[in-house]
Amino acid sequence: MSMATILFDILNHSPIPESFSDLCAALSLYLMFFNMYNERGRNLLIKKNELTESRLNNMILQANPHFIYNALASIEYICDKDPAMTKRMLNDFTKYLRSNSANLTQKPLIPFTQELENLKAYLRIEQVRFQNLKVEYDIAAQDFMLPCLSVQPLVENAIKHGIGKRRGNAGTVTVRTEELPDSFRITVTDDGVGYTGIPDDGKPHLGITNIRERLKICCGGTLTIEGTPWQGTT
Repeated sequence: MSMATILFDILNHSPIPESFSDLCAALSLYLMFFNMYNERGRNLLIKKNELTESRLNNMILQANPHFIYNALASIEYICDKDPAMTKRMLNDFTKYLRSNSANLTQKPLIPFTQELENLKAYLRIEQVRFQNLKVEYDIAAQDFMLPCLSVQPLVENAIKHGIGKRRGNAGTVTVRTEELPDSFRITVTDDGVGYTGIPDDGKPHLGITNIRERLKICCGGTLTIEGTPWQGTT
């Protein structure tokens, strides 16, 4: 029920004020209801914002350790084989970790250029492990903001679940951006085995859900995944 409806109901069920004091009493009653209504609205908005922030923080905590484990696994893979390469990988990982850790605890949105630099650092690590992996960039638009760690996990999935399952771990990942009339579009494609849906293996597959929810909360964005068996995923 709106404030106008409440006031209309009060006036309809109250006698017409016969004096100035009666009018003042009616106005006081109106102001009391108006203040109560506004305070209730403010409290509901505060609670909604708190719940949204808490939900977002939980999703960030889920995303934060994910890239750490995968990067360390890649570094461990090359550690005994090539100490010099390991040193370069650790340098990339340090930059990557420092940047992402700062972003995850600060603003909900970061410039795409920053996300792209973090992505490139991650891919330099992965290309040591997957030596037949090719990466292509078609960046036609970059002046926009997005949630931190919203592109890198998609590329990671393309490598791990797409190209990584092909013979010889050979394939190409392409990252493309474009400006549309009312939005920006980021497209990640691979020529791997093809996405067929979240596997029903009893494990908590939170990555895609996490990205989709953070895009929706932070900037009204959407995430769509299409795959063709043995041809690739977009």
